[in-house]
Parts: sequence; structure tokens; C-alpha cells
Amino acid sequence: MKKTTLLLVASLAFACRSAQPALTPAPQTLVAAQPATPTQRALAALEGATAAVREMRESTAPITDDERANAKQVQAAAQRLKKELGALEARVAPKKRKPAAKPQAPAPVDKPPTAEALAKKWTDAIRALGADAAERREHALGEVRAALGGHEPATQHAALITLQRVGDVEFDKAPFRALILPFVETAPDKTLLAAFYALNVTCKADGDLARLHEAWTRDPAALKSSMLHLLAQFGAMQVVGRSEEIALEVLKTKYDRSAIGLNGLWGTKVGPQLEARLLAMANGANRDVAYDALYYALSTLQDKSAAVVDKLIASLAEQDPNAWQRALWGLGHGVPEALQAKVADALVELHNARSEPHLRGECRRIVERYGDEATQAKLLK
Repeated sequence: MKKTTLLLVASLAFACRSAQPALTPAPQTLVAAQPATPTQRALAALEGATAAVREMRESTAPITDDERANAKQVQAAAQRLKKELGALEARVAPKKRKPAAKPQAPAPVDKPPTAEALAKKWTDAIRALGADAAERREHALGEVRAALGGHEPATQHAALITLQRVGDVEFDKAPFRALILPFVETAPDKTLLAAFYALNVTCKADGDLARLHEAWTRDPAALKSSMLHLLAQFGAMQVVGRSEEIALEVLKTKYDRSAIGLNGLWGTKVGPQLEARLLAMANGANRDVAYDALYYALSTLQDKSAAVVDKLIASLAEQDPNAWQRALWGLGHGVPEALQAKVADALVELHNARSEPHLRGECRRIVERYGDEATQAKLLK
């Protein structure tokens, strides 16, 4: 760049001497007084060259052929200077920072299977049939035993769910009792519920009903949705005494079919207070609650009382077929001998007042079981 600048200055100075002799000493003075740094020298030379070109442009003296040639050299030098300035700009321009490299996403980590997925895997293996079924079953049961004895809550929960689902499969269940009991006695939430169901289908023993009662006191929220069913299962299908008290506690809360699990009372023998509560629900203004109390509880009870029998007989006149069909089904079992004649008389009336063949056939079948010959003779053809 220095060489180009000096050439330009020299060319401009030569042109200026041709046009105005008074300017001849200017380049010598500029060189003699050159600043120290390349940048300062370039700036001084450019300012001098600019002034010289301006004088050439503003001069009124005639232009000779030599001056025209010199002017072309000045223009050529200016082009070379332009090129050098472009290169200089690239050098002195601020350096652009390279964008920071994007952090690489961590390599995906395989998540452990959920309790439900693991339980399904074990359940499918234990329930499998075929040539390798025995081997698959034993391997899965070994993993279930190891999980129950381990320290991972998710796999423990999965093992308990698995045992709950394979209660009808033939294998030695007794050794699992000792592995399940710690969860029955201390586990929280869903694991507690799964533990009681696992115990129910493996190896129940005396004292387990008391364990259930204690667990209700400790964590009722974990058991509420299935408590009525568990009380029936661990109480030999009798919900009496402390179990009856707990059932009433369950039914005190706002009714929700999925949260209460009224169908857990199916086929049970209940205490008088619980029966009264069920009758009150069946006679209440809420039709959904009344229907559930009739369908899932009263119609299924063992040893139906006179009040329950009367409610079922009254329901035979309902317009809703789900109600009267269920009442008719319920009157076909669990009716004490002392109340059977009363039921037979009601079903003779229903038979003779209806035309539907299936209904009439069911009435006739029950009357033939409950009624004497005189009652049976009242059935119209």
C-alpha cells in the first residue's frame, strides 16, 4: 500500500508541476515531513493527492497532450489505490465472532418400563400356554420374587399387580405370603391396594381381615375405591362388625360409582345397619344412586331380609326394564324359606299381568321352586 500511495502522490505532483510550477516543492516537503506510522503516512499522502487533483481540476491553463497522459496515469494509480483500499478494509474490519456451537443433545437414555408394562410382561409369561409355558412361568415367577425382595418401588408394585392377575394359575403360592406381608403392613397408596389383592389370591390366613382394618385406619384414601370388595373378600363374604362400620364410613362420602365400588358387596351377608343404609339409598331421590343400590347390592345379598324382599317386589312394577329385570333376578336366590311364599304370590301376579315370554318363563320357574301346588295352579296358561 505504501508503494502505491507514493506512486499516486508522485504522479499527482508531476501533474501539478506541469499545470502550476509553484506546487513543485510540495511533494518534497511531504516526504521530508513524513509521519512515523504507515497509517499516518497514508493519510498525509492522500490528503496531499486530493489537494493536487483539485488544483488540476480547477486550473484554467490550457491542457497539453503530456498533461492528458499524466492525468491518465493519475486515474490508473487511483484504481490501484482503490484495490488496495478494498484489501485494507478486509484487514481492518472487525472480526466476526463465530457463532457458539449448539450444545449437542444428550444421547437418549432408555427409560425403565412402567409398573404396568412390567406387570403385563410377567403376567403374559405366567399365563402362557404351549410347549415352553412351564419354563416361561418359572422364569417370570423368579423375577417377581426377586422384585418383591428388592428395593425398587416400581418393580415391587409391578410384582404385586402381577400376582393379583394370576391367582387362577396353578403354581406354589404359599411362599409369596411372606414377601407380600411387609407391603400390606407398611406400603402406601396404590402399592398398598395391590398388596392386599395379591395377598387375597395367593395365600390368605387368619388375621388378614384385622390387617385390612388397620390399613384402612392408616390410609383410607388408598383403599376407598375397593374397600367394600376387600372387606367381603377377607371377611368370607360377610360385612359385619368392624367391617360393617368401615363400610358405613365409605358410604358416608359423596356417592361416586367409581370411587365407592358398591359392586364389591355383590353376594355378601351384611349387618343390619349397612342393610338399612343400602335401602335408604335405593329409596332415595337420586335415580343413579337408587339404581346402583338395587342392582349391585340389594338384589345380590345373601339371606335377604323382609325389607329387602319387599323392595325387590315393589321394583317389579318399575317401567325401567333394568330395574324390574334385576329385581326379578334377585328374588330368585337368597330368599329365606319363610319369605318364599310371599315371593311366589308376587310372581304369580306378575306372570299373569305380563305377556313377555321370557318374563313369564322366569316367574314360572321361581314359583315352582317357592310355591305350593295351589300357588302354582294360579299361573295362567
